[in-house]
Amino acid sequence: MKITYDKVANAVYIQFKETKDILSTLNITDEINIDLDSFKNIVGIEILKADKVMDLTEIVIKDINND
Repeated sequence: MKITYDKVANAVYIQFKETKDILSTLNITDEINIDLDSFKNIVGIEILKADKVMDLTEIVIKDINND
C-alpha cells in the first residue's frame, strides 16, 4: 500500500495495488473516488479537498511487510 499527498491538488491517494489496469472510477461523493481494475477490485481511493475531509496532521504512516 502506498499513500501520497499532492499539495497543489490538495488530494490524497491511497494505492492498494500497483497497476495501470484501472477500468472504472466510482464517484462516492464529490470528494471521494474509488478506482477499480477489470476484476472490480479496488486499486485505490482518491480523496479530494483532503484538508477539508481529513485531519492531515494526524496521518500516521506505517510500513507493513507481508513476508
